[in-house]
Amino acid sequence: MPSTTLPEHGFCRMPRQTIIKICGTDRVTFLHNFCTNDIKQLTNEDSCELFITTVQGRCLGYATVTALEDSLVLATAPGQSETIIEHLSKYIITEDVSFVDFSEYNAFLITSAGDTSFKIGKQDNGNIILACHWMKANAVWVFSADDQPAEIQGRESFSPDQANARRIENRIPVYGLDVCIDNLPHEIQRTAQAINFNKGCYLGQEPIARIDALGHVNWMLVLIQFSTEVSIAPHANLTANDKVVAKIGSVQTVHNTSERYALALVRRELAVASTDIQTDQGDIKVM
Repeated sequence: MPSTTLPEHGFCRMPRQTIIKICGTDRVTFLHNFCTNDIKQLTNEDSCELFITTVQGRCLGYATVTALEDSLVLATAPGQSETIIEHLSKYIITEDVSFVDFSEYNAFLITSAGDTSFKIGKQDNGNIILACHWMKANAVWVFSADDQPAEIQGRESFSPDQANARRIENRIPVYGLDVCIDNLPHEIQRTAQAINFNKGCYLGQEPIARIDALGHVNWMLVLIQFSTEVSIAPHANLTANDKVVAKIGSVQTVHNTSERYALALVRRELAVASTDIQTDQGDIKVM
């Protein structure tokens, strides 16, 4: 598939994201007990993907977390702060843990940041810089109370559609669009990046471990291709003989071509690369 071209030294103003700073001396152990990855192994400025799960092993959140010297910073899709903070807060008993919501900060995605002085963490000007896993390398998030932060000066702008196209190409899901409370983590195909099966107990660990050891899931998040003649939109269901075979999430249009791409939950038996699927709405292909 064609790769979306982004400016070599670019910036994109994105919708405000969910940014939660987790503070307190017990922050590492606490978050470790309520997510799928090993938070205890993170050193300063390290980050990882994770799922926050319910006791049934369902996805309450999908995020990245970055370890800073005095805090953990959780970053995820817009509109998730209330749900996540409320969920985690109800388990605080005597632990020294608190939450600071920075979701009102403006969000900027910066490309080719690796050749500059960008430093992960909270900056002297109050901005927060985090690694961006949407790209394979040299990209960061800049979160700022300023709508024209110094970090974007002199850079070429690009659009959120271009940023999301690259995210889709790299098969990175967004919570609320590609993954939700109905999903099990295994369905999202970020197991290697977001689930540690050796970390010990956490909320939802038993059903997640049981599926890994003994079972399978019925849906898999994959990249699909289809033509512009097929009308597909986010949250649409595709059917074959009136049976749902694909649930559409993020959708990408490749300009100047007849190709379109999307992330979609596809029935497990069909979620194999190069598989052509004939649906009642039109033909799609698993990439």
